[in-house]
Amino acid sequence: IILYVDVSGSMGGENELWSKAITFVIVEQALKEHRDVYVNLFDTKVQISVELPKGRKTNKEMIDFVGSWTLGGGTSFNAVVAHFLDHAKTEPNADILMITDGHAEIESNFVKRLKTYKQQNGLQWSTICINSVVPAVCHQISDEVFAVNTRNQEDTVDAVQKCIR
Repeated sequence: IILYVDVSGSMGGENELWSKAITFVIVEQALKEHRDVYVNLFDTKVQISVELPKGRKTNKEMIDFVGSWTLGGGTSFNAVVAHFLDHAKTEPNADILMITDGHAEIESNFVKRLKTYKQQNGLQWSTICINSVVPAVCHQISDEVFAVNTRNQEDTVDAVQKCIR
């Protein structure tokens, strides 16, 4: 599972809390399923990453990582896609998940490169947009897009479960 979590300034407050909670739920599920997880924080670039191998016994490292998140900067989906294409360790049928409020643009060349890579490797890219109407840009790069209203916890749980195959 490869996660990209938006830590731009617009993700402050409730959005930040929910992005951390959703990330932690996914990491916990991956622990139970003995799956590797790569968590990448981004704003205008991928700022910091943590690798959680499938053989780990706990998610203590993730708890420490969540506590270290800080917000700031703008949002660049170009940076996310470029990082993924250049650095991500993917296995066939990997799940890629982006958690964001969806406020960014992406260049068409990144969209084309990502679509080709996903098709060649059987990957699914899901995006969870927290507390926002899903912008069209999210549909350009995602196979599935979920708008999550944090006031509706059932929809949030449902969206998270659908993102992990």
